[in-house]
Amino acid sequence: MRISIVGAYGYTGRLICAELENVGIPFSIFGRNVKKLEELKEKLKSVPLAMALDMRKEEDVQLVINESDLIVNCAGPFTEEAQLLTRSAAKNGKKYLDITGELGFVRNSYMNNHAESLKNKACLVHGCAFESLIADLIIHLLVKGQTKIKSIRSFYWFNQKKLSPGTRITMKLSKFRTLEKISDGTWSIGNIFSDQLKAHWSNSLDTQFKAVPYPLPEIAYAYWNYEPKKAESFILLTEDEAMYVGRSKQSDEPAIDALEKLREFKPSGPTNEELNAQKSILAIEIIEENGTVSSAVVNARNMYQTTALAIRLCVEELIQNPAKFSGVISPAKIFDGKEKKTLKALNVEYEIENKLIIYDV
Repeated sequence: MRISIVGAYGYTGRLICAELENVGIPFSIFGRNVKKLEELKEKLKSVPLAMALDMRKEEDVQLVINESDLIVNCAGPFTEEAQLLTRSAAKNGKKYLDITGELGFVRNSYMNNHAESLKNKACLVHGCAFESLIADLIIHLLVKGQTKIKSIRSFYWFNQKKLSPGTRITMKLSKFRTLEKISDGTWSIGNIFSDQLKAHWSNSLDTQFKAVPYPLPEIAYAYWNYEPKKAESFILLTEDEAMYVGRSKQSDEPAIDALEKLREFKPSGPTNEELNAQKSILAIEIIEENGTVSSAVVNARNMYQTTALAIRLCVEELIQNPAKFSGVISPAKIFDGKEKKTLKALNVEYEIENKLIIYDV
């Protein structure tokens, strides 16, 4: 299987390259900057092809498609950069993975590419990253049988202050995105202020939090797989941190212009020491229509390395079972029946509980 990594020299892209090379999986590399590609190629043992391209040009996207059976896309922001690639992958029957955290992009991909992917036996899997893959795996563990679901909610807490350049750009562009959620069984628009919750993490962090809406791909996964009445995702912030959320100055500037300006500023990502100090906690809460509440808490470290591991595991599954999956699917579908094994391979600890977070709405 010919594997290509788009955005290979980016912060997370390099971690993914190292992860695949460590297990002997060869791959080609693509990106916007030919010099950075050549520098990366010199550090890798076996790269059949390194090529510079512009993901907004159809002829460049076709080059990747022609050279690939499986494409790993690390080149965000995906809303602005990956539309042509996903459409072409669906049309040409390719396997496609990415690490996006952009819910709108994922939702639109399903609407635009799912039928075409099924027709051509393509497989598009979005959000194969720390956040949404782990949430999806845990939800698969908690939902049993034909249970009718009233609500699925995910809550994240992070201690890291240093972000990768790509994550920083994605968060800066969040003001251009729609705050989407599932309400009354259908897609609806949320409100950054009125949808906030007060939360107390009863047994992990002895702190009062604001649960601030932050739309992540697991909302789409929940909707596709379980059709809940409500699905939302949140970031847990202190009262002081929450004061600054949603108060950035609005602009009539197109998102693509803002992206180009953000790329002019090139901060470094976390150091190895900072990566190893990263700590994240994820809580999942599921409420069935009969009132039964199921929940789980996940503890993880080093979210960027976890993302690289997640991509490697997805790639290995697709290599082993290339014809098994088709359509636009949630990442946990790749690991159906292997959820516990996969969570262990991702080096995350989790505990299933009956009651985790208390809300004061």
